[in-house]
Amino acid sequence: MTRVFIGVDGGGTRTRAVAVDEHGTELTRGFGSASLIDPLAPARSASTVERVVRTIAEVLRLDLPCDAIWAGLAGAGHQPSRRAVETELRGSGLARTVHVGTDVDAALVDAFPDGPGILLGSGTGSVAAARDRDGTVRRVGGWGAVLGDEGSGYAVGLEGRRAAMRMLDGRQRATELLPAIIEWTDVEEPADVTSWIASATKAEVAALAATVVAAAEAGDPSAGHILANAVDDLLDHVRALADSSGPFPEVALAGGMIESDPGLLRPRVVVALEEHGFRVRPGSVDAARGAALCAIRAWETRSE
Repeated sequence: MTRVFIGVDGGGTRTRAVAVDEHGTELTRGFGSASLIDPLAPARSASTVERVVRTIAEVLRLDLPCDAIWAGLAGAGHQPSRRAVETELRGSGLARTVHVGTDVDAALVDAFPDGPGILLGSGTGSVAAARDRDGTVRRVGGWGAVLGDEGSGYAVGLEGRRAAMRMLDGRQRATELLPAIIEWTDVEEPADVTSWIASATKAEVAALAATVVAAAEAGDPSAGHILANAVDDLLDHVRALADSSGPFPEVALAGGMIESDPGLLRPRVVVALEEHGFRVRPGSVDAARGAALCAIRAWETRSE
């Protein structure tokens, strides 16, 4: 009988999952909406994961429970929230073994399954993690939109909106970034922007990053300044890990802002890292695949 293991990668924009057999061979994939853990409503994240897993089971004609699920979710670093989601998933009958960790944990395992390395993630939010040669894992960033997320899609989108507000006020010289932001958000009057920001999700604010990048590539100086700051912020994440842990052989890039496709900031980040002596791991990081490997390992080391 083929064993089935499911790895889940859940962030602030979407959820991706992959089912594999005991050899790690991919069977199928599933997708869903955001599953970032809200500490005030962790069950919502569990429900999203459950829907994606049940969709995968239907495709595979698999009678649940499967053997193991490992869900790497943004926000799982908050231990009470992580435990709440884990409890919900264990009660759903999806798998015989269930574990919840962070999306960073899953991505790091895919990028560097056994050896040392640094993972830099920039999607809706931002974070970096490193595994040392002795297996120690260190993290910097990942503090959320209020305290951190520097260099993320959310940060770039928010700075674009802030720049547009200064331009509307006359506190900053207006550039082509202003009409681009206005067109995307469909909000021109300053009084209406507060309502837009108050109701916008993190993913909606982060989606503005594509407009800022397009303006920068067209030569807009304000947009270019925002991106330069974002790249510096991401570089700081990596340098902090390297300074505290010693030299690492490679840096892997993950998340919608810097992964290989589409990777809005990837070319700029790669140049900055290489200028500072870091090697960038080619290709994409697949956190769902990393989570599936974690599921296999959890099954193999489970208590009988």
